Amino acid sequence: MTAMPTGATMPTVATHPTTAAPRQVTRSLRSRAATGTPARPGAVPSGLRAGRRPGADDWYVVPVTGLFDEAAAHRVVRLICARLHLLDTGRTRLRHIAIDVSECAGLTAEGLEVLLGSLPAAAERGVGVHLVGRGALTHDVPLRARRLLHRFKVFPTLAAARAAFDH
Repeated sequence: MTAMPTGATMPTVATHPTTAAPRQVTRSLRSRAATGTPARPGAVPSGLRAGRRPGADDWYVVPVTGLFDEAAAHRVVRLICARLHLLDTGRTRLRHIAIDVSECAGLTAEGLEVLLGSLPAAAERGVGVHLVGRGALTHDVPLRARRLLHRFKVFPTLAAARAAFDH
């Protein structure tokens, strides 16, 4: 790395007078996410939201809408990692994570490959990662993605998944 000459200053990035402060931008993005408005022109809202459903003590459900591609899968994996961290610190109970793709427009092999990367970390903690929503999994799924589906436990509905594991 070269040293700067004495008296020189680092270049600064010019800001436009209407540029919002970071906190305002965050609020704006949150309000856009709440209303489903894309963050940038031409963007498609992901429809990704996660949370517990009432009465689902050991289950964490991640409903996904839109196309389950590589970008959506990365967001889901981040949610899974966060939930596993909460499990590690004793802040939550967790036995199953259900990725609800019943409202998905489609699945890509790249998205499923990213999601497969979270399986070992979940398995070593005794947590199962399951796909729920067979309807989205049977139509217009590329062959490569269908082959990857066999590596997951797949259920037609969340109720069927819960019934299979909760005795």
